[in-house]
Amino acid sequence: MTIDVPTEQQTALGRFTALVMADEALADSLCQTVDANSFFDLVMRSASARGLALDTEAVRAQLSPDPLGLARWTASPATGS
Repeated sequence: MTIDVPTEQQTALGRFTALVMADEALADSLCQTVDANSFFDLVMRSASARGLALDTEAVRAQLSPDPLGLARWTASPATGS
């Protein structure tokens, strides 16, 4: 039996997620950010202001449109020439 121990980044990201869920103003500001780069900048600044050190790439990976990589099992669209 193996036990998965969360990495430091997973723990920090989980703590930040809990903070966002508990802070309506923070959640609203994140929801209103349309540009992806601005969103990640705001996440990093907000986490840092709350004493959490997040890695931008870890956050981007967690919020990717296909976090499980399921797209690899679907057929790619055909391209015509």
